[in-house]
Amino acid sequence: MNFLEILFIISLVSILITWIWFIVLGFRANKAWGFSIVFLSPIAPFMFASRFARKARQAVYYYMITLLIFISCVVYIHFSTVNFYKSLLEKITESPAEVIIEKTPPIININEPLTQENQKVNLEIKEPIQAPVKIKPQPKKHSYKQVSIGSIHIYINKRIIITTSRTKHKGKLLSITPSSLSIRKRSAGGSVTMPIKKNKIIKLEVYQ
Repeated sequence: MNFLEILFIISLVSILITWIWFIVLGFRANKAWGFSIVFLSPIAPFMFASRFARKARQAVYYYMITLLIFISCVVYIHFSTVNFYKSLLEKITESPAEVIIEKTPPIININEPLTQENQKVNLEIKEPIQAPVKIKPQPKKHSYKQVSIGSIHIYINKRIIITTSRTKHKGKLLSITPSSLSIRKRSAGGSVTMPIKKNKIIKLEVYQ
């Protein structure tokens, strides 16, 4: 609302309040004055104020000021503003904002044959398929592991550690006999083949 519209409404409300004030004063004096103010406004309040100046002095001041402002607004609106009352009424009785209802996507029955529209909806709903992540296997760590003497024959040409009561022998397993094992171990001049009796072996370890 602009300033003119606000001033028009305030003056109209002020006149109504002052008119009710005069009605109350009129009925306090007597019923004849009360009904005359109700049915003969805006002239009756001035007649009542001239008859009861002390009672209605403040009320008539307010009534004159608000009535003058109201009449000025009406005259100005009538001669300079087009469709003022219509626009003011539309602003006061403005309809609530329209409610926007969003369309929900159609429900597609999987048993129905796919039409061109259903295929389009399916393409929009489908989530992107992520490629499976390939996990590289960890490289196997080789180390010396203890084995039994009964299964030593499967480790021919493997690196081996033989522990006896006196020392450890580290080398490559060459051959097996019923009573001993033959290994090739390194020495200062190159390599040497050494037989070790089975009854002296305490522990066997194979690199695998």
